[in-house]
Amino acid sequence: MKRKNLSKSPEKSEENQQMIAFPHRIIFKSIFAILAGALLIYTVVFFAVSIMPVDPARAIAGPYAPESTIAAVREQFGLDRPLPVQYIL
Repeated sequence: MKRKNLSKSPEKSEENQQMIAFPHRIIFKSIFAILAGALLIYTVVFFAVSIMPVDPARAIAGPYAPESTIAAVREQFGLDRPLPVQYIL
């Protein structure tokens, strides 16, 4: 019966040493991953909402709202601006 080699390889040992010695790298990587994920989710949701066939201003104001109210809602929420400007805001 063969015995497994339970000793750790030197590569893993050095990697563990670096992880212990530089925990800020792990923290920065985690923060970057969280921010990148949040940006991706924000982008997907923004463009999914922007391609929907429903007018968000009309949905907020109600189906029987007058055009002046719908225009006011568009201005209040910035829906009258171009898509790149809406994305940044």
